[in-house]
Amino acid sequence: MKLANILAAAAAGLVLSGCEEFEGEQAPEVTPPEYYPCRELPQALAQADAVVRNPDRLSGNEQNYWFDRQERLVKRAWECKS
Repeated sequence: MKLANILAAAAAGLVLSGCEEFEGEQAPEVTPPEYYPCRELPQALAQADAVVRNPDRLSGNEQNYWFDRQERLVKRAWECKS
């Protein structure tokens, strides 16, 4: 009987622990390049350039994302110069 109580308590603990919110590190929200602040643009361009220079580490979708992001950041840089 004691074993059944222990198993029931363990199962209840597992069920309750599954309802807790995850408080780990979350991915930061990414600002679309068209709305990127001009003063922060050089840092964003440097990051995109660094990622694009090593495309072997990325999957196909990630490569497309970073190449597109870099192009859009360059367009935004031209807008900021105006």
